[in-house]
Amino acid sequence: MPFEAIMINPDALPDYIMVGTDIRRGKPYTMDRVSTGHDGGAVSGVITLDNGDAYHVLGCAKPSDGQAFIVKRVYTTDEDELDPVLKAWGRYADIEAWDKKDIRLFDWLANEVIGSSPNLHKAQCEFRYAWRLRAFQPFRSQKFAGKISLYQSLKDRDNDREVAMKPTKAFALMFPEIPHKELITMCDKYLNEFVERDFTVHVGSSKEDFTFAYSGEQAPMENVRTTGEHKSLGCSCMRYDFEELPMHPAAAYASGDFKIIYTKDGNGLVGSRCVVHVSVDRWHAGPIYGTTEQSIQMVRDYLHSQDSDYTVDNFGSWIGARLLAKEFRGGFVAPYIDIAPQRLDDEGEGYLVIREYGGIDASDYSGILNSSTPCYECGCNTCEDTERHSEYTGHTYCEECYYDDHFFCEHIQEDCHNNESVIVWYELSRGSDYQRYHESIMGDGDAILCSDDKVWLSDECNYCESEDQYISPECMDDYFFSDWSSELCPIDQWAELDSGDIVSIDEAKEEGYTLNEKNNTWEKGDDK
Repeated sequence: MPFEAIMINPDALPDYIMVGTDIRRGKPYTMDRVSTGHDGGAVSGVITLDNGDAYHVLGCAKPSDGQAFIVKRVYTTDEDELDPVLKAWGRYADIEAWDKKDIRLFDWLANEVIGSSPNLHKAQCEFRYAWRLRAFQPFRSQKFAGKISLYQSLKDRDNDREVAMKPTKAFALMFPEIPHKELITMCDKYLNEFVERDFTVHVGSSKEDFTFAYSGEQAPMENVRTTGEHKSLGCSCMRYDFEELPMHPAAAYASGDFKIIYTKDGNGLVGSRCVVHVSVDRWHAGPIYGTTEQSIQMVRDYLHSQDSDYTVDNFGSWIGARLLAKEFRGGFVAPYIDIAPQRLDDEGEGYLVIREYGGIDASDYSGILNSSTPCYECGCNTCEDTERHSEYTGHTYCEECYYDDHFFCEHIQEDCHNNESVIVWYELSRGSDYQRYHESIMGDGDAILCSDDKVWLSDECNYCESEDQYISPECMDDYFFSDWSSELCPIDQWAELDSGDIVSIDEAKEEGYTLNEKNNTWEKGDDK
């Protein structure tokens, strides 16, 4: 592993060396005859000065008084490495990496996922995917449930700096040649294998039951395969709270002709839901909306367990069923009907009835049926497949106008307006990048404003108590961790003890240490 000595204090060199030389602050010198310690760091080495003299350098990586050079490891790519990911990660050959930090996850990735993917099967011939796993050392994060921690680069590994990522992002970093669709499938398999979900089935028929199942806070999303019988709950147009209406549109199902079957996880969050028309002879179920395949299957199993037979997503099976008729703004507060015919008639006595040729269009997402929904921005009429409702502005837009001012936030798994967003930075193996998130990511503690006036993901920042501020990854070269207190300290507080420990100057002084200017170390005893 190459090292270099960087000039930080020319005045610390003997006067005779400075004669006729071009030594200046910040100038690097390649080190030869390097001696390394058990941790791989340079203990000492020799450099050749500008006048040709050899000069012995001690391997100190942080500046201290009276020191001429600091020594830093040089991170270079291995030009002989054919695997592009390993080449970008760092000189893999320079490390011992035959251990497995998380044996179960390592073997699962190697055997269950990599072995079953055609693209990865091809990759194992062209690239060294097993070596990638040994370099990145992925393991299940203990601090962030469901996330995977890994070393993004050789430098991070040397500094024992692990970064927690969402599974899809971690897989993409290690295996960028895999198509995004397969990465999502890998994420679902990972969540099913390693993240437990405790769902329970509930059945109700009241307004409150329908309202909660539709607009209650949703459980974390997985990628759900969409068919005619089941769909992603995150894509449901009726999942909002519709606060501007006197009741939630789905509450109109509470007429006595429908039941709502839904699941909740251990935190009381909605996992899936299904509206069922309860007729005399059988149950007629609509599509099952869910956050996970598991929660969808639980609703399906419940339907199978009933004595009455049932059908799913069958044309005409809801004809004759009643909904509550709640008049509002010239229309009726009622939901988008999932099963055709999507037509209603007002037959009086407080009910709307599903009819094949009813006069009320029930394919509207606005929550008020029989009312037009032109795009608020451009005025064009929207259709049920493309209209978008903004919770921020309260208006309905066509898809094109909507995404001019909105974006999907991965933190809250919802569309958000640009005015409620914040730019959050994060580290990659090839540098840093940023992404737009909903501003709540800061309130939730998942992102923090750092000393460089940038907002960073909180798991990539470190707190400096003496400065009462968070330090971003890009500024960490100006700080160090004390071996005694493990606190982050500014580099100008660096004190190397005669025992080899690195602490802050204040810590050293408090314990009776003084600086020996001859060898730039702090020792017990008085100045003498």
